Amino acid sequence: MGDFDWGAVWYAVPYMLQGALVTLEISACAMVVASLVGLVMGLISASDFGPLKVVIRAYVYFVRGTPALKLPPRPAAAAPARSSRRWPASACRE
Repeated sequence: MGDFDWGAVWYAVPYMLQGALVTLEISACAMVVASLVGLVMGLISASDFGPLKVVIRAYVYFVRGTPALKLPPRPAAAAPARSSRRWPASACRE
């Protein structure tokens, strides 16, 4: 019961913090891109340019009425992480 290997935990802390930082960076970039896309779509939707206005309204109607679990997965979410880092064997003791 008291044989827990805290060394593996302390070894992983920098990687966990680095992962948290990357998550925050990706979230910030996604918010900026989504805000810009939303702004452009809103401006087009408010304009008098008919063809794009119809496409954007159809997209908004479809996405607004679809539960998130029913939307097709994004390729980035389905792709495995591309990392050359591997856990050392000493961190995976049983």
